[in-house]
Amino acid sequence: VESLQKFEEEAFVWLAPQVPPLLYHGMREIASREEAVEYFFHHRAVPLNTWPQVTPGPVRGSQVESEAVNDFKQLIARCLAEHRAFGFHTAEERDQLLSLSFAELSSYCCVCMPSYFLVGNQNQIETLTEDQQPILFLSIPGIDFCRTNNSPAAKREEERYFIIEETSGEKPTGRWKTPEAGHSLKERVKETYRTLFRSCQYYGVTDPCLIGLGLGAFLPRVMQDEIKQLYVDVQFELLQEEEYGFDTVWLNAGPATKQAFATLEDPNKRWKFKCKVCLNKKNAKFLAIALSRQGKKAALLNPSDCISVIMGCMGYWWEVGCGKRYLGEEDLFATSTAFLCRKNLCRLWSDFNRIKSPYLNHRPWMNMDKLALSQFYPDVKQEEDAALQRKQLADHEYLRTYNVPKLLESFVQAALDNRPPALVPFLKQWAKKQTDDCEDTPKAN
Repeated sequence: VESLQKFEEEAFVWLAPQVPPLLYHGMREIASREEAVEYFFHHRAVPLNTWPQVTPGPVRGSQVESEAVNDFKQLIARCLAEHRAFGFHTAEERDQLLSLSFAELSSYCCVCMPSYFLVGNQNQIETLTEDQQPILFLSIPGIDFCRTNNSPAAKREEERYFIIEETSGEKPTGRWKTPEAGHSLKERVKETYRTLFRSCQYYGVTDPCLIGLGLGAFLPRVMQDEIKQLYVDVQFELLQEEEYGFDTVWLNAGPATKQAFATLEDPNKRWKFKCKVCLNKKNAKFLAIALSRQGKKAALLNPSDCISVIMGCMGYWWEVGCGKRYLGEEDLFATSTAFLCRKNLCRLWSDFNRIKSPYLNHRPWMNMDKLALSQFYPDVKQEEDAALQRKQLADHEYLRTYNVPKLLESFVQAALDNRPPALVPFLKQWAKKQTDDCEDTPKAN
């Protein structure tokens, strides 16, 4: 029970730098409401900047659902009117992000939940080993080109990047929409994988187990080999260019296995990865379990959807347990503790502090603008005030427990009040040592 509580407390969302945490927090709070999830999922292709003009057409005719839609329209209208309050530097930044839909925005969001599998090999129930470590579930969507004939989201993605030239034959043919379209798609996929890898780095993962993100049903109907190569190149380039603290990346490229091996063996490309890369054909779920049972800090990629990473339905249809809707994501959640990350079970979806993002570093005022935060989300301000009060009490209790002499206590308290976070453990350790070394007063040094 303690482990499960710890996992719930450690769940977090990692956002790409383009996504302001304040806006994401507001979007997920509204779109994840129980009565509105279905409506927002069916409208996942609507660009965010056009929502103020959307007329609610409830799926179930719910009045509460209409209220959620109106709340969302007001959120977007406010962002359009007051972009700096949400953390955007410029109106151009705002316009670029709000031109995306839910489906497109979700590829910049990674929901992370440490979990244990309840099963081992062959999906048989197993007990934990003495050294077993939790596995970090990484839920992030690839780019969805699936079923363009009946999916507005997929059709919108296809029209952004491709021109379909011939559809009368057995297999459609097409080409890039513009000379820059291929580069644009690659940069977008690269940001998705960078978000994925930084999530792992934040949690201290050493052995991520990856599968083919966006390379199954999400593949476009044209230029499939080129897209597979693009996904492979993106992963290899990032692992060569950037350090994430990995020991080994275990990559089962699935449909892109041929391209992955050919790329590694290409004599014109001399890869210098910053970690070991192991191409394999193993089941990533059982590979991650085996690594975790050996004490490795493993992660497992769960190709997901916006209904999970923005609307809170982690695991999607996992409750069904059988039938055509029971696929990879459903199996991962049905056989592990990761289902605790769903919106009705986990505080992740209401706690602003669970959002991790380089955006907070690039926009320092996002951490300090309590007025804007409390103005949009009063519950966040209350949570932060309570957390600050608890921390001050804990600091005071620490000083009282160790009976730090008055002069030393004044120094430590002043340092705690103006501390960088990384300095706290050092200050407390130093204060304890000074107290242990003297009876009444601190040493002169």
